[in-house]
Order: sequence, then structure tokens, then C-alpha cells
Amino acid sequence: MEIIRSFENHLIKEIKKLHQRKHREKSGRFIIEGIRLVEEGLSAGALHVIFYSASLLERKKGSELLDKIKLYISEAKNEHVLFHEVSEAVLNLFSETDTPQGIVAVAKRRRYSIDEYVPEGEYQLIVIVDALQRSCNLGTLMRTSLACGAKSNHMSRTVDPFNGKRFVLLWAVYLISQ
Repeated sequence: MEIIRSFENHLIKEIKKLHQRKHREKSGRFIIEGIRLVEEGLSAGALHVIFYSASLLERKKGSELLDKIKLYISEAKNEHVLFHEVSEAVLNLFSETDTPQGIVAVAKRRRYSIDEYVPEGEYQLIVIVDALQRSCNLGTLMRTSLACGAKSNHMSRTVDPFNGKRFVLLWAVYLISQ
């Protein structure tokens, strides 16, 4: 596998667009970053593209994750996952942290209707968020709803929960697992 080093690579350009809300909403995909979050996305079967750099191999957990990814992709049902090694400069193009862990991925956003969460005749806790503008409040609300056993979260006209700068690990894991 050849290392992607060019910022002009078509795939790199397309994924870079996911830093903008309109492209995340249109494509139904968003960028996640870091060993733990990519591991959770892999477990949930939510990953579409995975990029890693040589710095991932400097960590024991990074090497273990790389082995898991290779095994996951080798399974016939997961051949659709794109997996590329990239230069540190290209990886840093996607990263929004000061010290990247050497791995980023693109996850698929799952969308469900309320009917899928509430079987007829049953009651479930569902959180509906409308016009919330502060990301810290959204993160608190999502973590609280998860702790209370909420079955679903539905948002309208609210702060973008998939903006990498606002992405809280627990919140991200929660979104992927839904």
C-alpha cells in the first residue's frame, strides 16, 4: 500500500470537506480522531474511511488497533472500508488536536425515526433538543441522557454535534452506537 502524501489527492480533498457542517449533513458522515474513538467506531461497524500515520505505531494500543483494523477489513463483509496510510502532514490536515494520535476515520451517521425506538404500546425515554446553541450544554445534555438510559436523541436547529472541535469522547461514542 502506497502512502498518501499529497493534499491534492481526490479522497483527501473530499474528506477535508467534512470539516464543514453542510458537507457533514449532506454526506451523513463525520470525522473522528484518536485511538479510542476509532476503536469504538470499528466495533460499531460505523467506519467508512480510516487514515493512519507512522506515529500510530509508536503506541502499543495503536499497533493493536492497526491489527484489529486489518482483521476487520479482511472479513468479506467489510471490504467496503477504505484504509490508507498517510503522511503526518496529511493526517494533521484532518486533526483538530494539538497532539494527534496518528489515526483519524470517517464514520457514518446513523439516522432512525422515533417509530424504530418506541415499539407500539411501550414507553421509552427520548430526548428532543431544539434550538440549543451552546455546545457545552449539548454535551452535558447528551451525557445526562445517556446516563438516564435515554433510548434516542433527536435534534433540530441546534449546534452541530459533529463539529470536531466540540466532539466529546463519550458523546461521540454515544452517537456511533445509536
